Amino acid sequence: MATRHPSTNHFVMGSSNTICDRTGFKRKIDELDKEWTGHIVIPEAFNERHPQDFPFVPVEEPTFPDARAEEADPTDSIGSITVI
Repeated sequence: MATRHPSTNHFVMGSSNTICDRTGFKRKIDELDKEWTGHIVIPEAFNERHPQDFPFVPVEEPTFPDARAEEADPTDSIGSITVI
């Protein structure tokens, strides 16, 4: 037989009854946790944020630091043609 959580209809100074946003169970506010989504839930229904929500993207160095061609030397010649 399933075990029941003790009744929350008793007085605790500084605590109030609250309904879990996920399960609808009534518990004392001190027993509930707040998720990253803002929902207040019982510990059994608490979901951690998924690691893929925080991707690590490595910064790549550029393949070519300076892809411009070198300036042609006016003294270079190809066959009988002079490159300027």
